[in-house]
Amino acid sequence: MPSFCCLHSAAILCAIGASVAQLSAIEPWTLATQRGRQTLLTPEGKPFVMLGLSHASAVFGKEKPDAAKLDAVEAQLRGWGFNTVPAVELWDRFPFIVPLDRLVGDDKNRYEDVFDPAFKARLRKKIETAVAKAKNNPNCIGYWWTDIPPYQTWSKQKLGKSWPEYLRDLPPGSAGRKRYDAFLAEHGSHDETVLLRLIVRELYAETAKIFDELDPQRLQFGERFDTLGVPDAVLEEAAKFVDVISIQPYDKVFNTARFDAIHKLTGKPIVISDWNLSFPTPAHAKTMWPQFATPEAAAEAYEAYLTAAFSRPYMLGYFKCQLVDAVLPTGILKQGLLESRTGPARESFAAKLKLVHERLLESVRMSR
Repeated sequence: MPSFCCLHSAAILCAIGASVAQLSAIEPWTLATQRGRQTLLTPEGKPFVMLGLSHASAVFGKEKPDAAKLDAVEAQLRGWGFNTVPAVELWDRFPFIVPLDRLVGDDKNRYEDVFDPAFKARLRKKIETAVAKAKNNPNCIGYWWTDIPPYQTWSKQKLGKSWPEYLRDLPPGSAGRKRYDAFLAEHGSHDETVLLRLIVRELYAETAKIFDELDPQRLQFGERFDTLGVPDAVLEEAAKFVDVISIQPYDKVFNTARFDAIHKLTGKPIVISDWNLSFPTPAHAKTMWPQFATPEAAAEAYEAYLTAAFSRPYMLGYFKCQLVDAVLPTGILKQGLLESRTGPARESFAAKLKLVHERLLESVRMSR
């Protein structure tokens, strides 16, 4: 009769074998260039244009949705032409990118000592948690990292100091301060750009290493850079480690020159990771995102923006911000396609977006 040890070892080997078989059975999403256009490919090898919707989980509230609710939301989103939805409740129904909104820092403390082994342990734990939930789901395209990382010029104004200054002000003997002191000894002065590049390189190298170890099949969409003010030094470092550059623009008109420059600098395809246009409502004169006088004007500008964006051969897709209306603490409306979780939809505006999505898919198909 086999000993317990033998049986236990056999069970472990069977479990490992099953896990490996499950992982290998999931074909990854990939990137390719077809007739000069950078393209996302499904696991079946078919070109896929991401027409995404962010922040859809709000429609479910705090309770776990039943099948009828999931069916209704899926039908509504597909009816409007959306095909990529990061909401965790819909992971089994739509392709998705996993959003790790605060992979680094939190809402109060945006900077961390990226050279500190304790930070790297926390980073690994966050990535392990995310990967464990998503890696066996064939709808998982890849991972987003931190949302709106504090690299831009506004960071110092809003947070009181830059990330390089944060490194300088760490306690003596800390990992980051030691790295800063070594930098000063080598360079002789506090150079913001060079120091920022050093921080980003350490952060990206460590993050990419962990993802590659835990879920090497998935694409890395990197951090979601706020607007277009991210320094070139950050983009150059990011391009060494990520598969796609993610941008959150805040413009009424697509900034072709800047997007072209980012692509030329990095060589990577781009996804618009969060974007919207808005219009005033009877209850809210002030709305988040560039505002137009009427829904009709917003819809027209929406189509013009995305038509210009998708004319670029490096554009993989876009994600519209917001499904359900949310009022910010300032009183400004973060406008969605639904006025509330259970309230009416802005059907006329949503119908126009559906037409925009259909025309975009056709234009991309014709360009191949």
